[in-house]
Amino acid sequence: MPLFPEELSAPPKSGGAASRMAITREMGTRKLVLFFALVLIVLFTAGWLNSRRLLNVRWPALKPDPAGLTVVGTLDSKASLGRNMFRVVDINQSFRPEITDYGWNYIFDGPPGTPLAPESGRAIKFALTQDSRIGYAMMQPYLQYGVARLERRRDAASLVRVSTPVRFEDKKGAREVSLGRLLEQYSGNGSGESGEGGGDEGGSEGAVDVEHGTALTGDLLVASCPVVLTGRQFRHADVEEEDQPLLDSKIYTARLFLTNEGRSRFYQWTHNHMAEHVVFIVGGTVLAAARVNMTMDGDEWEVGPIRDGAAVKQLVDFINAHHG
Repeated sequence: MPLFPEELSAPPKSGGAASRMAITREMGTRKLVLFFALVLIVLFTAGWLNSRRLLNVRWPALKPDPAGLTVVGTLDSKASLGRNMFRVVDINQSFRPEITDYGWNYIFDGPPGTPLAPESGRAIKFALTQDSRIGYAMMQPYLQYGVARLERRRDAASLVRVSTPVRFEDKKGAREVSLGRLLEQYSGNGSGESGEGGGDEGGSEGAVDVEHGTALTGDLLVASCPVVLTGRQFRHADVEEEDQPLLDSKIYTARLFLTNEGRSRFYQWTHNHMAEHVVFIVGGTVLAAARVNMTMDGDEWEVGPIRDGAAVKQLVDFINAHHG
């Protein structure tokens, strides 16, 4: 006999309610998981479509801005170390672009008696020691030829001929002389005009053969290398600095903000030129360089660390003054 009357009227216990609650919770969890999965799919699809859009825009080739800002690519992938035409050396807190020994031999590999023969390279190196302005001017069509070969362009062979005009300034002012005449002159067969044997004061500055190649000027890179960006593709810039107490110095990072066109152009470049350097040149002066190790999809680009504070501030100030 039950001790309490309530036990007589209590309904039998059942698992139905608990099962329904469990099913409801499970359905809610599934809906939540499905919702997040759909969000991820939408974001992935949107990112993929945006990447396709940025890649598929066909921009006209950029012309360099010798008096302004030009960003060039040096086509020196890590995957081809030892077989690159150019390299960028970080030395004395600044960046120095060079043509490598491999690049030099890659250019001057033609048959004897032609402008691409090794003896032409020796004539240019001699010209560099006599008057660097003339030597670098002679080098320009050769660098353009080398880059055109790397890019497999059909017009490469037409860029270096004995009739190719070479423009430079010397004590007589602006001059234009054929490449063939200058090669003859600096191979020891010429008249000795334009400084042969003596050179002008300070003329050989920068024309230094080093272990890994020959130093190049910013003007040569602007005239020869593919142009990645110019000043018009930047909106503004700023610089961050960080103390290094142990070294009693600072390091700097330039934060560069791109236009929509700049973002698209740079995305395409980094997509096709992974792990290559880009070099920032303002008015013919190399201010900074960076190796881009990933595809850059964004309007903000951080370049650093850079140890030359004056150079990075000059770059940032130039962008803000002209495009801010």
